[in-house]
Amino acid sequence: MWPFLSRALFPPPTEAWLQRASSDPEAQGWGACSWTEKTPLGLGYCPGPGTPVQKVEVDHRSIYVGNVDYGGTAEELEAYFNHCGEVQRVTILCDKFSGHPKGYAYIEFVTESSAQAAVDLDESIFRGRVIKVLPKRTNIPGISSTDRGGLRGHPGARGAPFPHSSLQGRAHFRPRGRNR
Repeated sequence: MWPFLSRALFPPPTEAWLQRASSDPEAQGWGACSWTEKTPLGLGYCPGPGTPVQKVEVDHRSIYVGNVDYGGTAEELEAYFNHCGEVQRVTILCDKFSGHPKGYAYIEFVTESSAQAAVDLDESIFRGRVIKVLPKRTNIPGISSTDRGGLRGHPGARGAPFPHSSLQGRAHFRPRGRNR
């Protein structure tokens, strides 16, 4: 049953849209708009997430490339970094609403030594822009790089609105003038 009262204002999704959404990695939350990977099937294969050990091993073979020109393609990045070693995959991240590139990419190499050689291209020029090349960070589950500590939203905790303020509870009025 369709949850909306008006089918004219909110028509149910078509079968074609449901098929595209189920096969689209962006719709599945993988966050990549373009990639290349050499597989027997050709370019464009994007595997699901592996085990944590595999992810760490892949992260050691990968680099972060920042300040990438918005018109740059995965093929151009692959050609640019190919002299460092064989490129396994190029991922250019895109905004999930507009579909435009965010200006950074991840490049996975076949060997770890290739990724280390690619870091030497830090502050080099790609399509007229100085790019930032760093080893890819390994995200540790449960630890956020944006977490600043404290218990948000709990009364009296750091980060709570107006933690030790007279704005909590009843209003306090201070009389002004001679008769205080």
